[in-house]
Amino acid sequence: MGKMGISISSLSQKKEEEIAQASVNTVVLKESFTPLQLINEWKAYAETLVEEHHLKNTMLSCLPDLIDSTTFEIVVNNAIQAQRLLEYKMDILNSLRGKLRNTAIEMQLRINQDNEKKQAFTPAEKFNLMMEENESLRKLKDEFGLELS
Repeated sequence: MGKMGISISSLSQKKEEEIAQASVNTVVLKESFTPLQLINEWKAYAETLVEEHHLKNTMLSCLPDLIDSTTFEIVVNNAIQAQRLLEYKMDILNSLRGKLRNTAIEMQLRINQDNEKKQAFTPAEKFNLMMEENESLRKLKDEFGLELS
C-alpha cells in the first residue's frame, strides 16, 4: 500500500513558486499623462467618495500639481486634511495608476504654512491681526492716532 502524506519542503517550494509567479505577472505601465488628465482623474476619484465627505471636499479643493512626469504634489490647508489623504493614499494612487496607465505615479503632501490660522489672545494681538487683514483699519488708526491700551 502506498504512503500518502504531505511534505513540508514541498509546501515551501510551492509557496516560492507562487511568489515567483506573482512577481512575473506584475505589469509596469509607463504611459505619459498631462496635468489636466491627472486633475480630471483626481476629481473623478473624489466623486466616488460617497461616505467620506471631508476627504471628498479636501480632494476637490486641493488639486494636484504635477512636479515631474510621475510625481504630483497636493498642498493642503491643515494637518487634518493631510492625515485624511495619507489614510487613503494607496487607494488614490492605485486608482490614478490604473486610470492613467502609469504605475510609477507618486504623491507628495505639503501643508500650506500661509493658511495656518494665526491665534490672537490679547486685545492688542486681536487688533493687530485685524489690521493685517484690513488695510482700512490701519489707515483709520494712523489717521486718528488711535492706540489700544
